[in-house]
Amino acid sequence: TENGISFNSAGNASASKTLALAPVIQKSFPQGSIGGQCGDFVRKVVTKIGGNYPALGDSLKSKVAAVQKFGTSIANARVGSVIVTRENPTYGHVAYIIGKNAKGWIVAESNFKQSNRVSYDRTIPFNSSKVVGVIQPRGRA
Repeated sequence: TENGISFNSAGNASASKTLALAPVIQKSFPQGSIGGQCGDFVRKVVTKIGGNYPALGDSLKSKVAAVQKFGTSIANARVGSVIVTRENPTYGHVAYIIGKNAKGWIVAESNFKQSNRVSYDRTIPFNSSKVVGVIQPRGRA
């Protein structure tokens, strides 16, 4: 069913079913609310829906190293992936993919451009050179 969530043998939700979790995320973390640092926010989101993933660290360098060790390329991104970018040259940026459109991945994020605010309306282009890669959370994320 549309509101149901099916999980594959690895314990990961299918892309279309993970999208059904977006309202749960938005209810817990409303648009414009204080979400804090990007990595902390994404960790709260993934934990809220029953998933987990390795620590990414606070710097761009540590985030790149985490993607190299635990992640994969943007070609393997899907709804439910944690996306890491170079959009901030010092700290990098972390967001959670909640959908896609013709232009790219729609993300749930906080602190984009140091706002500390939660948003759900930004699209990261599929071909963005700023994307480092993605990490697939374990469990139900």
